[in-house]
Amino acid sequence: MSSLADWIKYELNPAIYEQIEAAFPELRFTRTARGEWNSPKKLDGSEPREPRRDKTVITPKRPGILEQGGDYLSFVDYVIKRDGSDLIGALRTLAQVTGLSLPNREDFNPEEYKKRARSLSIMETANSYYCYLIRQPEASAVIDYLSGRGYSPEDIDRMELGYLPSQDRLIAHLVKNGFSREDIETALSLSKDTRIGSSHRLTIPYRSGGSITGFKYRTTGSEIPKYINSSGLDRSSGFFNLSPLKGDKDLVIVEGELDALHATAKGLENIVASGGSNITEAAIADAIKRGARRFTICFDKEPGKEKSKKQTRTAIELILKQSSQVFIAELPDLGGDKTDPDRVIKELGPEGLREVISGAIPYYTYETDHILTNYGELQEQQSGTLTHKQTEDLIRELVAAGSRIKDPLHKALNEADILGIDALTSLGLTKDRLQEVIREQEEERLQQQQKGEAEKILRDGGRLITEGKIAEGLEQIRDRLRDVSTIAKGAEFSKYLIPNNLEEVGRALRDKPPGLQTRYRIGEVDLTYPAGALSFIAAGTGHGKTTFLINSILQVVEDNRDRNKTFHFFTFEESAEAITRNMLNTFAGVKLNNGPGGNRGAVEALIAGSDRFVGREYHSSSLSHYRVKEQQFKDLLSSGRLAIHYTDYSSDELIGLISYLHSRQEIGGIFIDYMQLLHKGRKGRNKYNSRQEELKDICLELKDIAVKTGLPIVLGAQFNREVVNPLLLHTSKIGEAGDIERIAGLIIGLWDTNKTPIVDKKDEDRIKEKGSLLYPGQIYAKILKNRTGKSEEEDSFKYDSNLGKIYPQEEAIRPGGAFD
Repeated sequence: MSSLADWIKYELNPAIYEQIEAAFPELRFTRTARGEWNSPKKLDGSEPREPRRDKTVITPKRPGILEQGGDYLSFVDYVIKRDGSDLIGALRTLAQVTGLSLPNREDFNPEEYKKRARSLSIMETANSYYCYLIRQPEASAVIDYLSGRGYSPEDIDRMELGYLPSQDRLIAHLVKNGFSREDIETALSLSKDTRIGSSHRLTIPYRSGGSITGFKYRTTGSEIPKYINSSGLDRSSGFFNLSPLKGDKDLVIVEGELDALHATAKGLENIVASGGSNITEAAIADAIKRGARRFTICFDKEPGKEKSKKQTRTAIELILKQSSQVFIAELPDLGGDKTDPDRVIKELGPEGLREVISGAIPYYTYETDHILTNYGELQEQQSGTLTHKQTEDLIRELVAAGSRIKDPLHKALNEADILGIDALTSLGLTKDRLQEVIREQEEERLQQQQKGEAEKILRDGGRLITEGKIAEGLEQIRDRLRDVSTIAKGAEFSKYLIPNNLEEVGRALRDKPPGLQTRYRIGEVDLTYPAGALSFIAAGTGHGKTTFLINSILQVVEDNRDRNKTFHFFTFEESAEAITRNMLNTFAGVKLNNGPGGNRGAVEALIAGSDRFVGREYHSSSLSHYRVKEQQFKDLLSSGRLAIHYTDYSSDELIGLISYLHSRQEIGGIFIDYMQLLHKGRKGRNKYNSRQEELKDICLELKDIAVKTGLPIVLGAQFNREVVNPLLLHTSKIGEAGDIERIAGLIIGLWDTNKTPIVDKKDEDRIKEKGSLLYPGQIYAKILKNRTGKSEEEDSFKYDSNLGKIYPQEEAIRPGGAFD
């Protein structure tokens, strides 16, 4: 802070207040329960004739001033007097007590500071005199007026309300206390308005940040205006009644000064006044410097007056320029023309006002309520209905109000509030529709902003070029256009402004969909496809990757039958009919044909309505058992729990489809057969130098949609031709790998043990060491990557190729070995 005067006000005095004993040890200060400081000594260090603990006091209202019997000295002036030092020496002494560093004082005028200190001393002395006079019998008319407003003698004392019988008596008192008439006139400017002290005798010190900046004088009669401000009173630079001490403040802004003082007297904290309904940016900035963290607007309620709502909205906009923490406390309608905080205290007690303040709503909720009220009244006028056009207008108004919200977290909360309004959902408002309108308006707003900025840059740069400064103009255009190009990304970038929140992380973790647990166990690992990630089942041609995917999806569909989730199987290789036949064959698990056509041929014929391929030996019990399983499979399909699709979509189209399905269904998982058959499409394919680059991009985009939706996405993948035996199962051998190894959350490698491996003598010995894991009639599985658990685990599962069934490990049977 460059200004030394501001440093004294905002930094030094509040810091000294917390270390009074160290700053002024000779006065033997002690702190009271109310936070004040009391000394048994006079300001000159002498003992009073009659012992008392509070001869000199320092109060939170005046944290930079020592007071003794109506005499006032600032901390700085006291040290100058005590130590015989100059102004800078005194500041240095006090700074050392607090550990603060004296700032640059180039803009500091010592004479102006001393002049201001004298004025403050005069005003404090005058205020003390006013407070003394109001307790005298001559002030009975003013006391009666205040009693009628519900103020007790204790309230009047705490509010520092006073009485001025005449200007002459005040001047005489101040002269007696050592002030010159010239300084008195400079500080108070009484001669400029003779009504002060005649018709207007109730005095209110205009105190902001601990300093009196002037006085308001009120009539208790019928004179107009009711209030007269002292000449030069600065109401714009700080809120009335603002606490000077530092610390987080939840500031409540009311209109009237008496409202703020009365609420404070009744024990409510941080109640300040705007001195009317108009607040200033300077006052907001001053409050923030003094520790204000949240602002609650609590203006007078005047039913039916649009002006009141307009003033509140104006105040909201001003505060939002410097703080995002704005709340609105609406006073109850107590009847009559107006309800103000004073009236609430009088009729409902301090607790009534405290309840109003504690029930304050965020500014964006206030805006939403205001819009809904207007359309609610319109709806009532139209027999309880809104037209389609009015409904659209309502949604767009709500979105327009939300678009003015700068804080990304508040934007999200506002959208959640809107979606939680039953009346809006009954009108057809969905999350997708709301986000669509938000996106439209945000894009339009950002495009207009981008256009305006670009036009200005081109004008400015063009002007330089016209002046012959070609290089400078081109450089300016280039540099500034780089910033403009990111404007359209503003809505997306804004999410990075949201602070991290551990509670939200906890909720996200609790709400995160669980992974899909299969019935397979590989070594010590229960095979689970992780949620929000990609899993790959990799195998060579004919080694069971599609079969493993089919068995996996059937297991998770069955195990999640009570959760009403849909599982999608996308095939890019075989037709949907072929995959459906194979899936039913595996699901039924019933032997129907051991001949050339095998079980798949029999199942295909049965689906088409013929049993001609069912072996005679299976026509009785096996066929009837199959029919039961077939009906169960039909139920899976018709209920939507299992969905099988053949598609030749590009990867972009597939990702769009997954996003679309996720927004409309409870999806349990996505299975895709298989990775190497995915393409970006004709247009996208041309931009890649290699198939590996294309697959890498596809893989990254699939990973992003998995993270965004939280879905488990399981893909088949093919090993290249180098994998000629089970010892070669490795992530680097995935065909056209495209960085799958880095992106995947889980990779399982498979080998059909019925296939003859190509091995040399060394590999043959190593295969023998694996023993029963590689006996024929099994699918050997190895975990090649596992981001959330053990990798390199291996196991094998009994495999019936006729049924297309890979049995969970507990059902496996270990027949004789191949290399014995």
